[in-house]
Amino acid sequence: MLARAGIADYWIVNLVEQVLEVYREPVAAPQARYGSRYAATTTLGSGDHVTPRAAPAAAIPVVDLLP
Repeated sequence: MLARAGIADYWIVNLVEQVLEVYREPVAAPQARYGSRYAATTTLGSGDHVTPRAAPAAAIPVVDLLP
């Protein structure tokens, strides 16, 4: 649903696995449930950094997003 809306940068803070899931590059995909999906997905751990698409100069430590 979010890919269909064109949301370019979608993050899930997965508390169970203590990781950050990053979804990017929404594309049309007729076989997908809502007709679109994310072409790029990345899972980052506490030792990684993430850069938001809206602030490409920023580097956020994933550990700062986890409890």
